[in-house]
Amino acid sequence: MSFSKAFHRSTGRECLEFTLGTEYMGSLSQTQSGLPCTEWFPNEQKLVLNGNGSMCRNPYQSSLGPGCYVEGIGFEACAIPRCSLC
Repeated sequence: MSFSKAFHRSTGRECLEFTLGTEYMGSLSQTQSGLPCTEWFPNEQKLVLNGNGSMCRNPYQSSLGPGCYVEGIGFEACAIPRCSLC
């Protein structure tokens, strides 16, 4: 699978090409409830090594789609629309 930062043709917004969003490598770093993402480290060393910082990702194919860690809460999903829906 290739990783990408997809943009909708007409709106220019970042979007997911596939349902789970495992390919998502965009710059969104805010959860669906508007909370800021924290650095994946120490939560997920693997993602830090790939240079992903605090961006929304879905490395484990969660049915929630891409998400991130929020300080004091844990993992929360990010609101990234499907390219076919935005």
